[in-house]
Amino acid sequence: MTRRSLLMVALSVALASGGCHLFPHMANQASVKPYERDLPKMPANLVPFDGRDRLPTAAAARTLANPVPASEAAVEAGRVYYGHYCQHCHGVTGDSRTPVGDSYVPKPTPLNTPAVQAASDGELYRQMVVGAGHEPVMQSTVPPERRWYIVHYLRTLKR
Repeated sequence: MTRRSLLMVALSVALASGGCHLFPHMANQASVKPYERDLPKMPANLVPFDGRDRLPTAAAARTLANPVPASEAAVEAGRVYYGHYCQHCHGVTGDSRTPVGDSYVPKPTPLNTPAVQAASDGELYRQMVVGAGHEPVMQSTVPPERRWYIVHYLRTLKR
């Protein structure tokens, strides 16, 4: 093969493969695109602290009541927060079948299962922060008061 032919073949292969996606699974997912929607407003009177919010023990979480009254507005706020903080791994329906979730070991817990739905509000709140896998990141990402709204929304994710 002549040098010119080899160059033409290499150029043809480069041009033909330019439109191919080798790893599209991370691009094809539910995500918030820049300027697509506004992020939730920061909480009023926000004050920095040492980064450790006081989490209940596992025993105390079983009886811990949600301080946010249940309402359609609370569920809607929870849906928005879930979309920003949880949906990428746990999916729109809570089934945890997402490209991001599938890339983790262990895989995220499906949130629409009877076992999760049977947990108390306090247990769900605590599990968001101390759960297996990547949930510990949630302690520094999701403000404590927003977690309670997410708990209200999780109650709507039944199979």
